Amino acid sequence: MRQVIENRIGLERFTDKLNQVSKHEGYIRAAKQPQLSYKQPCELLFDHQFTKLFKKLESK
Repeated sequence: MRQVIENRIGLERFTDKLNQVSKHEGYIRAAKQPQLSYKQPCELLFDHQFTKLFKKLESK
């Protein structure tokens, strides 16, 4: 997996994009509300469980 990332986009760019996840409006909204309340399915990018897991892995 690492080799594919390095060859296609580079580790620096991948890390930068990964850091932007927690700043995304959809991520922030999902982190605040465990209950899903979206008007359209396309509004759902992240769910609450994903944000919890992401925070846990981010802190390691």
